This record gives sequence, C-alpha cells and structure tokens, in this order.
Amino acid sequence: MKNNCRKKAFTLVELLVVVLIIGILAAVALPQYQKAVEKAKAMQAISLFKPLSQAVAAYYMANNAAPNSFDELAVDLSGWTGHEKWCTQPAIKDTRSNGEWSLQLYEGSQVQIYLGRLKGKYKGAGFINAVLDANRNYVAEKISCGERVYGGVLFTAPQDSYCKKIMGATYKSGTGTGQSSTARWYTMP
Repeated sequence: MKNNCRKKAFTLVELLVVVLIIGILAAVALPQYQKAVEKAKAMQAISLFKPLSQAVAAYYMANNAAPNSFDELAVDLSGWTGHEKWCTQPAIKDTRSNGEWSLQLYEGSQVQIYLGRLKGKYKGAGFINAVLDANRNYVAEKISCGERVYGGVLFTAPQDSYCKKIMGATYKSGTGTGQSSTARWYTMP
C-alpha cells in the first residue's frame, strides 16, 4: 500500500505573490480612505454654519447690528475654547478654535463666518459662509472653500488638493499670492 501522506503547503513564491497583491490593494485604498476621513472631518465642522448663520441673522433682526462675539449668539460652542486664528484680517470680530479648526466671525462689507484648518496636511484650507450681505439682508450664499495663500495660516499642500480633489469644489477666483488675494476660492457643490 502506498502512503500518500504528503502535506500540501504554500510555496514561498505563492506567499510572496499574496503579500504583493495585498500591498498593492492597500496602496490604492489608503489614499481614498484618507480622503474620505478628511472630507468627513470637514463636513462635521461645516455643520456649524447653519446654526451660526441663523443665530447671526436672528441677532441682527433683534438688535439691528451684527454681533461682536460668538458669546452673543444662542449657539453651543463648547469645545471651541481656544483663540488660534486661521485668518488675520482686521475685520475679524471673534475667534474660537478647537485645536484642529478655527471659527471666526467677520464683519466687513458682509457679515461672514470663517472656518479654517489649523493643523495637519491640509492646514490653511477652510470655508467661508456669507450670512448678511452689504445691505444687511440675510443671504443663503453657498459655502466657499478656500486655500489660504496670504494673511493667516497658509496652505502649503499642492494647489487644488483640498478644495477641488477632496471637497469636489469648482474653482471660482483668487490665484494671487499677495495682499490682493488671500486665498484661492472654490464654489462648493
């Protein structure tokens, strides 16, 4: 009787091929995963725009003036206890930060809310939401994404890598690097 107890096993070449395939799949999937994580963080931060915009409009209707501080608004900003600035324009009335993001109240010709990335690969990227126009009418302007090139925390990643490639925004204006343009601006979808 013949003994067929020969054990079957993977060869070293087969194991190396499997490891190589797993490595290639990981290399392809990791950037997409990181992009999804960054977009989720941004969307979570952007979710503050709606209640803040409504609170600014309500404050203006009640007081016939824009608020000077986030403290004057009926919005919970617990966790936003720092004062790190994303934008350094003189028209910024109040700044709050949570370590990763800076939230700023701006009053110039319009009343706007700024939200900017302070740390990480995409620091200097951020968003603007206009709340009141030059006539102090409530506006529902779309959110703009920006890659700051002057006057605050600067965007050092490649151009378009945040607003266009991660957020899916369309280029709008502002390619300069001097005081005439503080950022490259993109329209959010």
